[in-house]
Amino acid sequence: MSINSKVVFFIFFSIVMALIIFKPMLFPRCACCGKTKIRTYFSYIAHVGMHLTYKGQLCVCKKCCAKYNIHSIYDYKKKSEIRKRIESKNKYI
Repeated sequence: MSINSKVVFFIFFSIVMALIIFKPMLFPRCACCGKTKIRTYFSYIAHVGMHLTYKGQLCVCKKCCAKYNIHSIYDYKKKSEIRKRIESKNKYI
């Protein structure tokens, strides 16, 4: 292998590793629908932890915001808590 091919391989490998590491930041997952989309499709993104994985951020896409009438992360947390309570009460009926 010549020096040029080693440099090209190093650059390619570095770009691939950066994409693997920062995938959750570039392509977040919606908390409502669970779909993975490009970051520009999200209205609200809140960092809730120091993780580089999907656990570290809470995101709500524009489509779910319009569908469920969500105007902030606080609204989403409130609505998800209500949904969990309803599901748990219906589970034992």
